[in-house]
Amino acid sequence: GAGLLAVTLKSDGRKPAETSVSFSTEQTRFQIDGAFSLNGADFAQGEGTMELESENFEPYLAMNGLVPPQFGTSLPTKLTGKVSVAANHIALSGLDGHVADNPVSGQLSLVLGDGAPKIDGTLKLGQVEMPWLTEAMFGPIIDPVSGDLPDAALGKPLAGNSEITLQLSADAFDPGLLGIVTEANARLAYRSGTLELSDAKGKWLGGTLSGGRMTLANGGGDGILRFGFDLAGADVAALAWRRDGRAIAAGRFDLTLSAESTAPSLTGLRSGLGGSGIARFTGLAVDGLNLDVMGPLVTAADMMQGEITTAKIAPILETLVVNGRTDLGTVSLPFQIADGEFRAQSVMFDTPKGQISANGRLRADTGVLNATLEL
Repeated sequence: GAGLLAVTLKSDGRKPAETSVSFSTEQTRFQIDGAFSLNGADFAQGEGTMELESENFEPYLAMNGLVPPQFGTSLPTKLTGKVSVAANHIALSGLDGHVADNPVSGQLSLVLGDGAPKIDGTLKLGQVEMPWLTEAMFGPIIDPVSGDLPDAALGKPLAGNSEITLQLSADAFDPGLLGIVTEANARLAYRSGTLELSDAKGKWLGGTLSGGRMTLANGGGDGILRFGFDLAGADVAALAWRRDGRAIAAGRFDLTLSAESTAPSLTGLRSGLGGSGIARFTGLAVDGLNLDVMGPLVTAADMMQGEITTAKIAPILETLVVNGRTDLGTVSLPFQIADGEFRAQSVMFDTPKGQISANGRLRADTGVLNATLEL
């Protein structure tokens, strides 16, 4: 649609010109006010304030070759701040506002020259989402037909040949599963098709996340996914299934995990995931698992008339086992990751009332857990 550009300059030729530049359409308004040079040697250099307000800023990004993830969903934007322009350098400070209802504050520096544009700074956001970062690096993450990850070739990174270094903080980071990380902090670096998050920390699952790191690389036809973290003092109940509104397990746990994958598609990255980790539990207790069954079972058998058979004992035993609580105490659970599947094998739990042997497999693609317990 139509737009109006207005420029007002006041100068005596000796000092930077008092400058007001505004651009407005029905949906967008952008304005800069300040003092900027009109001299040929340092033209347009100076300082001022800026204000941007748009009902949908997506088209302006697309016009400059930047198609943001989830394009087409609209990008309402409101930002204010200070701007400083020097030779091949633009600095934005005191940024404050929101992008798509996501609060934003901080400062940014853009260096322009013969090489790749360089951006660095500090940003605080209301929320950062892992699916958004993944789409920015690999292209669309949802197949419109299947509703699952696409099996198509990876797209190109949104940042192109830029070099980006940011210190990020967010009230909430959504890793895409297992709840939200709060008070999140991380260093973000992007260069030559590789995005790295390092020194990530925050509060997660009732515990403390530290040493978080992740690499998303896209080049040469293959994508690379690499991640790992340490989690301390997390709440077992935050992960446990719930029955009648209550978690079936209680306790605290520490978790260390490292995994990676290489593939030409997102489905391939998921199905090819490999790695290892270990979970260490303290004060672990499980509802619906009762090992103190022999006494009540013998009492029930004594009351039976006729021959005691498996058919008679089985329903009684099942009722006894699933009604009760077992304290497992301190437990270490090592696991492997192969072909997109988390595997824990031959894990032994010793208690005063009995021994448990467990095996489990959890698929990353379906989230289906298959497990067996031997009492």
